[in-house]
Amino acid sequence: MKKSTLLILLMCATSYLFAQFPEKFNSGTSDTPEGWVSFIGDNGAGTAKNWSFSDTGEYAFLEPEDVSPETSEDWLVSPQFMVDGDSYNLSFRQMDFDTADNGSVYTIRISNGSQTNTNDFTTIATYYESDMQAAVFNPYYIDLSEYAGQNIYIAFVMEQQNGDYWYLDDINVTGNMSIPKAAENPTPYDTETNVVVNNPMTVGSIDMSWSAATTGDPASYYKIYFGESATELNYIGTISETSYTMNNCEDDTNYYWKVVPTNVAGDAIDVITWSFSTGNDTSLANDVFKDSMFEIYPNPASDFLHIKSKESLDQVQIVNQVGKQVMTLTTDHLNEFENSINIADLERGIYYVTVSSEGNVSSYKIVKS
Repeated sequence: MKKSTLLILLMCATSYLFAQFPEKFNSGTSDTPEGWVSFIGDNGAGTAKNWSFSDTGEYAFLEPEDVSPETSEDWLVSPQFMVDGDSYNLSFRQMDFDTADNGSVYTIRISNGSQTNTNDFTTIATYYESDMQAAVFNPYYIDLSEYAGQNIYIAFVMEQQNGDYWYLDDINVTGNMSIPKAAENPTPYDTETNVVVNNPMTVGSIDMSWSAATTGDPASYYKIYFGESATELNYIGTISETSYTMNNCEDDTNYYWKVVPTNVAGDAIDVITWSFSTGNDTSLANDVFKDSMFEIYPNPASDFLHIKSKESLDQVQIVNQVGKQVMTLTTDHLNEFENSINIADLERGIYYVTVSSEGNVSSYKIVKS
């Protein structure tokens, strides 16, 4: 009876040790995940900014802090787990934020002793800001086979004086794998026409999805490529889900995209580039936008954009297709009810005009001819 009880306890303990992976930081709260700890380095520098957990973005992140001339260390440490002989590949996604090099150093460290004694940890990987792509998650892999059979902690440590952000997500420990198969069943389906652009007046989004292959080893992540030319696709980033919302899409446009499944063994081969075309938004052919509050004309516009409001205008903001604000007018530069805004200096293209008046806000998509 005692042997049976001991065996059950050992099985439960082993199950718990592996239960924390994968860690996606998607609990829906900003609390530190169960079993994880965060703390600052032994020199005590950097008390204002510590590891945080997004309750909406589903990632862990660390903000920079000016502690110069000292160097701060911010630690995020996993629960203890045993490195199984068949599961020894550490995988995670990471990125920084600023394109400039601010001198941050990012290290991965291992301890088979204490979770919080920094002297027990050994550095097994070091990354610099130049090793990352700003504001784009990418996957990284580390071989833990030399720790097979040991109980260890994994620490993610940022050293900086006034550095950059650090974002982490999808931390996992898996076994040896073969290259995953290509993704299947895209939505929009390949060569689909008249795909509807959601919220064309504002974000211009298209919901895309796909299915993981039903054979072969699974993908850890998916690399997404998108563009208006099949031979010049833009790398968007890497996610662990099988769906993605692409913003800043236009009506009456041909788009091409592909999804590349990847894991520790490498990227899938024989990946197909899919295509679809969006429908024609007849609203862009309207000479006048008119609703219960505002009237905007002409569209397209070349020199002046005329705006009428039934209430006193508070603000007019114009942004381009990539979300850059190109013009903002407030009450100091607006007439109360009618305005003619000079847009002659704007480059040709599509713009989004947001008009605010007495708590009413409306957005419109216009063409600068």
